[in-house]
Amino acid sequence: MNILILSIGSNPMPNFIVPGYLLSNKRDKYERESVLPKPDKIMFVYSTQTAPFKNLIVKQLNFDDNKVLNINLEDNQRKYDLIKKRVLDKLYELKKENNISSIHLNYTGGTKPMAVGISSAVEKFTKCNKKIYSDLSPSKLTLTLRNGDEYPINGTMADFVKLTIEELYELHDLQKPDPEKLKKKNSELYSEEFIKFLFNKNGGYKSGDKDFYDKWYLLPTTSKSYKARKELRKKSEKYQIMEEDELNDELELLKYYLKESISKYYQIEISGDWKFISAFVSGIWLEEYLLSVILEIKDECKLTDLAWNIETKIAGRKFELDVIAIKGCETFVFSCTTDFSSGLCKSKAFEVFYRSNQIGGEVSKSILVCMADNFGSGSNSRVVDDIDIDMSQFDANKNFYILGSEDIRDKKNFKEKLISIFEGE
Repeated sequence: MNILILSIGSNPMPNFIVPGYLLSNKRDKYERESVLPKPDKIMFVYSTQTAPFKNLIVKQLNFDDNKVLNINLEDNQRKYDLIKKRVLDKLYELKKENNISSIHLNYTGGTKPMAVGISSAVEKFTKCNKKIYSDLSPSKLTLTLRNGDEYPINGTMADFVKLTIEELYELHDLQKPDPEKLKKKNSELYSEEFIKFLFNKNGGYKSGDKDFYDKWYLLPTTSKSYKARKELRKKSEKYQIMEEDELNDELELLKYYLKESISKYYQIEISGDWKFISAFVSGIWLEEYLLSVILEIKDECKLTDLAWNIETKIAGRKFELDVIAIKGCETFVFSCTTDFSSGLCKSKAFEVFYRSNQIGGEVSKSILVCMADNFGSGSNSRVVDDIDIDMSQFDANKNFYILGSEDIRDKKNFKEKLISIFEGE
């Protein structure tokens, strides 16, 4: 009998990936039979707080209940002696039923006292000659053994363990995303001319020409309100008012691009929905541009699931992910902003890192796509480098990436940057 022992923490991903890999029949036969035996039973060591995650892991693994060994520590997940005794007693109990050929302890999850307590129990148990200790490497997505060997020898565990976005949410006991949102994976690709147009508009805003963007928020519901607001703007020296015919030309051009690119997708009358156009110009387009580029490299990067603009709830509170991609069991969470200021981009960076860890654990990658660069002035100078430095100060940069305007403006370069992230380079 081969036993796998898992200590369950607050994020279920590591304890789903490890047994998912070890149970795979696609692994190398020698590895599966001699080095890392396929488990016959899995011992879950968990607390009252993490019991729901244990149940979700078992469900997602589709593992037989009679092969599951439960050690519920209740609220004693930090009591080393108790943990050691519970695990050791269970091992000797199992020995009475059958010979134990191997014990594999993966100590990635759970508390430190759990890792030490379980490890001490396994060490003290004398009725098994083959004992394996492993840790899940979040950066490489491989199992690292005590002697330094890593498995799989070729590729990563994402090549063996597959998970859809819906299953990912189920595993974290999150409210499932709207199925209709998940179907929105085929946003029409943007033309290069349209992307250039939008980048130029963002560039104009960044350099101080705010009129075009600010106009969206003042577009008329009635001609009277438009005239009144325009008069107020004339009194402000802060804005340089765009000529009426110039604005109309810009509006017509944007409406043309919107109609050609996404009117079928949104199924709305673009020309009459200025509120939507305001939201689109202010940020939606960047999410869709990102999505369209990922769609072009999806097969090359072996992405297995992809969605954008999906909402869910955690602890009763809503949160939204701009774009999420999955490669086997590895998650990539993107946050997009057309902003270029240091303050907002930094807050977005920390938010996407937090959300990414919430749903994907340490193996998840978080990516901020923004219009910032390293060529600004004052507080907005070297924004991209500054954010990288801030993230590295608490060791977040290993799984965090930032793509600024210089990275994404050229579509070919954008693709190369994304490919390197998906390939783990």
